[in-house]
Amino acid sequence: MINTILILLDGSPLAERALPHAEVIATAIDARITLIRAAQAHTRLSLDAPAARVMAMAEVEAYLTELAALLIAQGFTVDTAVVYDGAAAAILDEAERREVDLIVMATHGRDGFGRLRYGSVAEAVLRRAEARCCWCAPGVSKRPHRSACVHACSSRSPVRRSREKPCWSPPNWR
Repeated sequence: MINTILILLDGSPLAERALPHAEVIATAIDARITLIRAAQAHTRLSLDAPAARVMAMAEVEAYLTELAALLIAQGFTVDTAVVYDGAAAAILDEAERREVDLIVMATHGRDGFGRLRYGSVAEAVLRRAEARCCWCAPGVSKRPHRSACVHACSSRSPVRRSREKPCWSPPNWR
């Protein structure tokens, strides 16, 4: 049973494309939503690292609070989490700590050299998460009922992943 949905965000419009898909799932099963984003401080010589970290965390918290308010206004129960640095590891730790049942994320769709060069938080989370994961690729429609996102749920184990059915399937929308 899915009680808590964790939505990975990075502040980009692409990452926010996961929101409507998570909303559809949360509405159907009355699940709690947790919004999470990793903060990173880019320090300069004129700004010390602790102050930059505090500033970065405050900016991310303001961003998540704004999104949470929009979801709460729609009737969802919403939590937020800000993690610092090392996005994938921090997100996985937070998901385990909160006993998340489903992680929903959008991916940048990088493969090959692009993934090697920039890394992929989505891939790291997908490979290591204990919770089921649901991802939306860049070409996926913004309209949840036209998306494969809600069908692409999988568990951590590649063996189990190949044998199991989707963790949630939407009704037949037209």
